[in-house]
Amino acid sequence: MKKSKYILIYLLIIQIVIVRVLALFPEFIEKYYSNGFYYHLSNFSRKLLGKIGFSVGDIIYGIVIGYLIY
Repeated sequence: MKKSKYILIYLLIIQIVIVRVLALFPEFIEKYYSNGFYYHLSNFSRKLLGKIGFSVGDIIYGIVIGYLIY
């Protein structure tokens, strides 16, 4: 149990460092994330989930919370 706790701490530190470094390159983020990956991801999810009459995210949250309570 202790080992996994330390792994999560190290992964969090690595994630913080990556975000700090990427913040130094806004052109990179704009080109590859805002106008690239996010654009395609939003189009895909809009086409896939746009016709459904309820929020799929709320269903997923409910399932996760139910699993955690169980």
